[in-house]
Amino acid sequence: MFIPFLVGFTLFGIWIDPDIGEYALLFAVTLAVSELIPIIGPILAIIPILVITAVIAGLPGVVAVGLLFIVVEQIDGAVVQPKVQSHALDLHPAIILPALVVGAALAGLMGSILALPLTAAARQTVAYLLAITDGAGQDASVARSDAPPAGEPA
Repeated sequence: MFIPFLVGFTLFGIWIDPDIGEYALLFAVTLAVSELIPIIGPILAIIPILVITAVIAGLPGVVAVGLLFIVVEQIDGAVVQPKVQSHALDLHPAIILPALVVGAALAGLMGSILALPLTAAARQTVAYLLAITDGAGQDASVARSDAPPAGEPA
């Protein structure tokens, strides 16, 4: 999310206050690195950025930077991250968002952190169980390729 923040801060430097443009690279790098800390990283990073913006650009700058942060984070959280995570975990984005919500509702922060790995593990378990049976409830040894053919001693 480095590029949207860099472009936004640079444009704010042109439209609102040139001093914001001077800090554009620093602010964008800070927010991009903060994305490495799940959930709370960007929130912790925006606080000093808003304080610095308040000092150099006043209330219009704070409002603009706050809105930029909200818009970029919403797009990141609702579009980009589900796409990336769905590709990495081989889960559909429609499964990722409900899994995160259920995990957070059941166990808070730890639940939201563990929701996707547990969902991916559950999906793999179900896929494995379906693969070792033919779907008709046959014994697992019948579907395995290393099992001897029916009628022959094991």
